[in-house]
Amino acid sequence: MNMGLSRKKKDRLQYPCISSTIQLVPHSADMPIPDAPKKYEIVKDYVEKGEFIGSGTSHDPDFEAGYLNELHRLNKAELSDLVRYLDLPKQKAKLLASKLLQWNSTPTKGQDYRVQNS
Repeated sequence: MNMGLSRKKKDRLQYPCISSTIQLVPHSADMPIPDAPKKYEIVKDYVEKGEFIGSGTSHDPDFEAGYLNELHRLNKAELSDLVRYLDLPKQKAKLLASKLLQWNSTPTKGQDYRVQNS
């Protein structure tokens, strides 16, 4: 069942009239166009101690990040589950399996992927 908008439904849509998003803001010498800052800085008065964590400075003993650099290879069951969760039609499931195989994310044994009709 396609839950998208059809031409019939589009005619019935009503959008709110929000004046702040529709009207232009006039600019003059008194009200110039604001310039973006050249450099952003964190003002330390507003950041409480321990709230800001710099890159590479924190360490959590319960978190092991060693596996993040390893490639996860999908097996057939995981690929079937993914296709089922995404509710992909047969053609798109084959395309996904093909792309994953190209990226070396699927096992080389059993490269032919079959879609189960549910």
